[in-house]
Formats: sequence, structure tokens, C-alpha cells
Amino acid sequence: MSASQLKALNNSASQEVALTTGFGVASLVLVILVLVGLCLSFTLRFENKNLSL
Repeated sequence: MSASQLKALNNSASQEVALTTGFGVASLVLVILVLVGLCLSFTLRFENKNLSL
């Protein structure tokens, strides 16, 4: 979040815009991590069911 904020501030953005940009990037990273974890949980669950057969 802070890296995105600093980049926005270096590009002459206001503090509010920089904060919003940083929060948006941090939220996007979080959503991606959650989706990867969800996909992995389904994949591992199906693999474990196949092993028990």
C-alpha cells in the first residue's frame, strides 16, 4: 500500500488520491490471494478424495 502511495505522490497526486490508490492496490492484492487460496483449497480437497479411493 505504501509503495503505491509513494508512487502516486511522486506523480504529483494529492494525498487523498494517493491514499485511495494505495488502498485500491492493497485490496486487489488481497482479493488475488484469497482467490488463489480458494482454488488451492478445492484442488487439494479433490486430490485427497481421490487418494482415499
